[in-house]
Amino acid sequence: MPHLIHLVRKDFLLLQRYLWLLFIYMVVFSGFVQSDGSPLYGMLPGMVLILALNADMRLPNQQFLVNLPIRRSYLVLSKYVSAFILMLLAFALCMLLNTGANAVHGQSTAVNLGQMLGIFLAQLVFMAIYIPIYYWLGLKGAQYLNVAMIIVVMIGSQLSSSLLSDADAVPLSSSITNHPVAAGILGASTGILALVVSYLVSRMIFARRDL
Repeated sequence: MPHLIHLVRKDFLLLQRYLWLLFIYMVVFSGFVQSDGSPLYGMLPGMVLILALNADMRLPNQQFLVNLPIRRSYLVLSKYVSAFILMLLAFALCMLLNTGANAVHGQSTAVNLGQMLGIFLAQLVFMAIYIPIYYWLGLKGAQYLNVAMIIVVMIGSQLSSSLLSDADAVPLSSSITNHPVAAGILGASTGILALVVSYLVSRMIFARRDL
């Protein structure tokens, strides 16, 4: 456990160099600039995930880490823990920014629980898909993956925003809001299952990697 804590702390420290970039994204895609601040929910956590995984992407860093007296499974697990914590913090910051923007513009500050749960679950699924592909492609391939994923995040944020605001999505959102416990259990179970399977696949891939 101490090894895991130090590895997560390392990811947090490395991410500090990208705070200026994240700040720009927060300003551009927040409700203070956009008429609809919901794209921020996809953009910011997605960018945080990509940056968290690639902060120590250089080969010398990878070679140093695998030569430490730490199992490779811990190195993989630390990435999942770091990414989850950072994405959760980014998601909370998105809610705070857009709630503040709504208050400034005189709009309702009420939070749509069903919409927020759906967005966060989609982010967990994105994380579960992205990390194994990242380990499978390796350091060089991950550079092209990141460009593709940034495009996916940008397009996906706009599409999800449009779909969630569509009239057909209102009944689903209402049912989630009316049954928060059942929706929360179902969403948490789906997210946990996706992350567990993703971690097992990533661990198997990274264990066979020659660094």
